[in-house]
Amino acid sequence: MKKLIIISILAILSVIPAVSQEHLLRFGDVRGDKVLFTYEGDLWTATASGGGASRLTSDKGEERFGKFSPDGKWIAFTGEYDGGMDVYLMPAWGGPPTRLTWHPAPDLVLGWTPDGKEILFRSRREYPMRGEQIYAIRADGGTERKLPVDRGGLACISPDGKSIAYNRISGENATWKRHEGGDAQDIWWGSLETHDYKIMAPWRGMDNYPMWHGVHIYFTSDRYDGTLNICKFDTKTGEVKRLTNYSDYDVKYPSLGDGKIIYNYHEKLHILELSTEKVTPLDIRLSSDRVHTRTDYVDPGDVTRTFAVSPCGKWLLLESRGEILMIPADKEDKGFARNLTNTSGVREKDPAISPDGKWIAYISDKTGEEEIYVIDSKGEKPARQFTTNGRGFKMNLRWSPDSKCVLFHDKHMRLNLVDVAAGRGDVIDKGDYDDGWERWGIQDYTFSPDSKWIAYTKKMANTYEVIYLYNMAEKKSYPVTTDLYQNFSPSFDPKGKYLYFLSNRDFSPTMGVVDQEHIFLNTTRPYMIILSANEPDPFTPVEKVEKKAEPAAKGKDAPAPAATGTKIDIAGIMQRTIPLEGVEAGSYFRLEAAEDGCVFLSQDKPVFENCYTVVTDTTGGSYDLKIWSFKDKKTTDGIKGINNYHLSADGKKLVYKAGGKFGIIDAPGKGGVGDGSVDLAQAKFKIDFLEEFPQIFNEAWRIERDWFYDANMHGVDWPAVRDHYLPYVKECGNRNDLNYLIGEMIGELNIGHTYVWGGDIKDEAKKMPVTLLGCDLDFSGSYPKIRKILRPSEADPALKSALALTPAKDGDYIISVDKVDAGKGKNFYSLFENKTNWTEIAVNDKPQAEGAKKFFVKPIRGEGGLRYRVWVDENREKVARASGGKIGYIHIPDMGESGLTEFARTYYSQLDKPGIIIDDRYNGGGFTGDMLISRLGRKTWAVTQPREGKPCTNPEMGLYSHVALMINEDTGSCGEFFAEAFKFRKFGKVFGMRTWGGAEGIEPHQDTIDGGTVTPPQFGLYSLDRKWLIEGRGTDPDVEVQNMPKDVLDGKDVQLDTVIKHLMDEIARDPKEIPPTPPYPNKARPRGSDISFH
Repeated sequence: MKKLIIISILAILSVIPAVSQEHLLRFGDVRGDKVLFTYEGDLWTATASGGGASRLTSDKGEERFGKFSPDGKWIAFTGEYDGGMDVYLMPAWGGPPTRLTWHPAPDLVLGWTPDGKEILFRSRREYPMRGEQIYAIRADGGTERKLPVDRGGLACISPDGKSIAYNRISGENATWKRHEGGDAQDIWWGSLETHDYKIMAPWRGMDNYPMWHGVHIYFTSDRYDGTLNICKFDTKTGEVKRLTNYSDYDVKYPSLGDGKIIYNYHEKLHILELSTEKVTPLDIRLSSDRVHTRTDYVDPGDVTRTFAVSPCGKWLLLESRGEILMIPADKEDKGFARNLTNTSGVREKDPAISPDGKWIAYISDKTGEEEIYVIDSKGEKPARQFTTNGRGFKMNLRWSPDSKCVLFHDKHMRLNLVDVAAGRGDVIDKGDYDDGWERWGIQDYTFSPDSKWIAYTKKMANTYEVIYLYNMAEKKSYPVTTDLYQNFSPSFDPKGKYLYFLSNRDFSPTMGVVDQEHIFLNTTRPYMIILSANEPDPFTPVEKVEKKAEPAAKGKDAPAPAATGTKIDIAGIMQRTIPLEGVEAGSYFRLEAAEDGCVFLSQDKPVFENCYTVVTDTTGGSYDLKIWSFKDKKTTDGIKGINNYHLSADGKKLVYKAGGKFGIIDAPGKGGVGDGSVDLAQAKFKIDFLEEFPQIFNEAWRIERDWFYDANMHGVDWPAVRDHYLPYVKECGNRNDLNYLIGEMIGELNIGHTYVWGGDIKDEAKKMPVTLLGCDLDFSGSYPKIRKILRPSEADPALKSALALTPAKDGDYIISVDKVDAGKGKNFYSLFENKTNWTEIAVNDKPQAEGAKKFFVKPIRGEGGLRYRVWVDENREKVARASGGKIGYIHIPDMGESGLTEFARTYYSQLDKPGIIIDDRYNGGGFTGDMLISRLGRKTWAVTQPREGKPCTNPEMGLYSHVALMINEDTGSCGEFFAEAFKFRKFGKVFGMRTWGGAEGIEPHQDTIDGGTVTPPQFGLYSLDRKWLIEGRGTDPDVEVQNMPKDVLDGKDVQLDTVIKHLMDEIARDPKEIPPTPPYPNKARPRGSDISFH
């Protein structure tokens, strides 16, 4: 019997198909008869002829960029074992990894030195942080050394170990194919001793992945067919030869070993034999438990979006990860949660429950496009589809009070009405403007209590919104506000007498203390429109007259009750708009009418992007609920610290969200966060990731289709692109693979700002911090030597070296850390693992323990901000020395809040100088460039002479200086906008190198089902003479100046030196001195005898 059972089991196993994983095996390497690659975030090996693969690692963190040692005995790789991204070493056949680096910056393995003694890696540790540096770490341990290259990404060492070929700029992973902007990658090469680096085989597009073998440097280039192919460069003759001939998919992740190059093409591993220049595809088979894509239960609180409360107030309606959930609020009903959709491969979103509680409307992409469906709230019957052929994004479903109709908005900026009872739809109105922020087209809409009117907002040409009333019977809209102000968030009071709304009509200027410019804060108030011409002003006192009740006449019925409904008189309606009494102007959002007034959100503390804030169920931000009562004519505080809220259909309950918490409380909303909390965990549901991945991929494709600024998709056959990459989705080993695949797809649009990130990436690696001291160190001796303690020119508690205000000084040696010897043989940074509090340091002016001084320091978590401050200060001091104090220096790191802060910190204080350098290099972009342009446009036009003292320019803090701008390949996005506008306004000359080349703006209107992001470049930029600006090329300088690697290594900044000379010449030509005071007028009699008028 036992024998029969064994035979049966073997028979079953024989019919189970072997898992064949051929695609998405990335970051390959080859040595001898072995290949190495990453899949599912783990390292695998197989034979170079293909066949079965073996998994080498299985940690929760990812392992990438594996490289065999030259002798094939070891594998170096980047691992996430301890929370960072560090260099590790393990035997080629597997085994426990040995950690080699500890610095908190990510360390990405590049390869080995030819002698096999050191591992090359790249890391961002020094400012400018947008550039990487190349390091080498001994395989037997110690502290890494930096190679004599000013900045570098992908790199390889020549066979004799004396030269290097490298990409000076990193961009090989950008989701931007056929890129020709200023930061398109070039390969530089030259001697490690003389530093005579120059560009190899110049090309306007992308050259990357240098691999040195013999007298040839192999690399990938898109100079043929706009597709990355493998080429070789002859170091003797300079000749370039193409070795592969692909025109559809790029060659990805090539790596050279033992006369072979392994690479990805068509998402499959291939090997190129260099001796024969023949290509062989690898047939790799691997067996995996696919643990990252197994079905799993998820907590609804992990990814939440739209929420509401049922009319009875007993249920929370919640959209979570593409499912529609009904979760009981009462703890006694726990266990009765319902998943109404339960479809991993379909996204359902934006649920809305009908006021009668019977139906839930939602949006689903089960057909491949978003359509409107209605299902009964108990989930007992199949959902009904109410729209068809509805290509494009839909949002914000709203029921009519009679539960017969549903409103929704779409990407075409239309306000749509679906008659659920009749099964037909209609377009109410269509918006025409999208200003690039979240309030675009028609955003706010609501029904009157009798379901006969619709109030909605519509953005106008001046970007303000007008409120309209739509008569359902007449099918006609009427404006009830003008576009003189921003009007939003309309809501009918339950009795149908008033329409409440918010409006920005209070313009009380606040003057800045720096430049006397003004801004407007607290501009919003709640208003009401009296809908009927016969309805009195509710705030006008009325004399109370007591009426004597009259008995009903005998034989007659009592008077019929007054007719109910919303009576609206359009004539004169704008004149019946009044502010609510007892409400001060403030920063208010999202108003809803309540039984005795209204409620709205308030944000008392100004935030930087306050004027662009839109409150939805998915936005963050902390708000306080304000309750305005008709009875008391004043506001009182409601629940505080919430993200958003909604009232129930009957106005008796309020549901709120605060972080990951949801609660249902009595209206109008008194209480605190945690009151009425709903337990989301009771509604856990199962996700099938292999069903979810295709939905995410297709939605990413639709996001670009629906929002890309050019409806013709840059001439790309977008459906064909989707079909090109879709077959590989089923082979994704984890969410990172899917993001990579989406990135490859959207990269075909050949444009900047096509990004993909996030989603359900299970970052389960343990985190162990490593701290720093805030200094430059020299590791060439027996003990680490302090080359320079990083000291900003002015003390800043937030940016301080751990060695500041200690006995340590430049030139000292660090002898020990917490009594552990810091001498050679140890990795110095390992001594600061988990050192987050006071740590004992011993230093000496000699490399010896005897005589060392001991003291305590508090190491810092990162040096980025400190290094930036020191870099800026040193540049400013250099400019001051070179110009004799005549030229000021300002650097702008980005076009966000920090960029504005940095500009203000140094711009106004240097306006007294005849020359100013604005350094826009390394600017990471943002959206504030035009704000800075307006500041530069505040130019001096006159001089004010006080009775005492010297004359001053007018306006105060106006610009009366020669100005020059610096840009480089790392100037991106809005940093380029700023440079282009600087040229257009003719503020001065622009120096440096052509910029990144990404001008089309993004505003991600929709995310992916698991919370990931795909950005569509939605807003194109063109000039007044109808020419597309910046995109794909960048902003050209007036004077091109390249900082050569040798100059940078020698401590020179030729770009900055060139600009200093230019401005000194300009100052010599025109010193920009304030004109002396003219002769004072003589106004004695006869009147005006010597007054001259200009």
